[in-house]
Amino acid sequence: MIVTQTNDGLSTANSYVTTAELSAYASQRGIVLNSADLESLLFKSMDVLESKQYKSEPLNDTQSTLFPRMGVAIPRAIKQAQLMLAVAADSQNLLSATTEQITKSEQVDVIKVEYFEAKDAANGSPLLTLVNELLAPYLASTKQWAANVRVYRG
Repeated sequence: MIVTQTNDGLSTANSYVTTAELSAYASQRGIVLNSADLESLLFKSMDVLESKQYKSEPLNDTQSTLFPRMGVAIPRAIKQAQLMLAVAADSQNLLSATTEQITKSEQVDVIKVEYFEAKDAANGSPLLTLVNELLAPYLASTKQWAANVRVYRG
């Protein structure tokens, strides 16, 4: 059962959007969803969204989702990303990624193997690139945690 998160940070929520919103989103774009289980599509899309690291802290310790955050209600971009991912989950497995390396060249004597750049199925897709762009303003950056530290030698 879908329980939609509110800006109060519910402890029982498991989605940012409803099945009705997913149906409307797909319909407005002329997309026919193959799966009748819209809840499952929303759960799969939440798995992707909830695997990210976002700026700030959750609004409270008891909420079941990563949004809302301190100073940030649930952004439209988060809901949009969930809808896009749910549509994608209808035709592909968002949770499987291949890390198989494909050989570009081999050399037997003095053993040399060269691989093509590894791309997994999910992160190499244009859809996830677009989703990551939607999420970018909210994602934590490792650069923000960098600091200059003065070192003294004794």
